[in-house]
Amino acid sequence: MLYQVSSIHNLASLIPLAKIFGGNSIKSTFCRTFAPMFDRLKQKWKVNGWQLAIILVVFALGGSLCGWLGRKVLGLFDIEQTAIRIPLYILLVTLLWPMCVIIISIPFGQFPFFRNYLKKIFRRMSGGKANVKSKM
Repeated sequence: MLYQVSSIHNLASLIPLAKIFGGNSIKSTFCRTFAPMFDRLKQKWKVNGWQLAIILVVFALGGSLCGWLGRKVLGLFDIEQTAIRIPLYILLVTLLWPMCVIIISIPFGQFPFFRNYLKKIFRRMSGGKANVKSKM
C-alpha cells in the first residue's frame, strides 16, 4: 500500500504508517526518543537549542571532512593489503579529527566550545583530571 501526501491536509493518511512503526505518530516517537537526549546535552554543555544544533552540525561536518581527508591521504600511499590499510586509516582519522573539527568550528562561531571540548578529551586521554574550569 503506497501513501502519498499531496498537501498538509492529507497528513492523516500517514497514520497507518505511524502505527507500523509502533507509535501513534512519528513525531511523538521521535520526541520521546531524542528530546531527553538533546536536553541532557544542552544541560551538560550549558548551551541553548540553536547552539546545540550548530555544535552537532560542526561534529557532523568535521567528521565527514576527516573521513574524506583520511581517504585522500591514504590514497597517496600504494597500500593494497587490507590488514595494513584499515589500522592505518583508523590511526590517520584519529589524528586528523581534532584538526578538522577545530577548522570547521571557526566559521560556525563555535571555536571556544570545541577548544575546551578537545582540551577536556586530551586531558582524559593523558590521564589528567577531566575537570575543565572554563565554560563548556
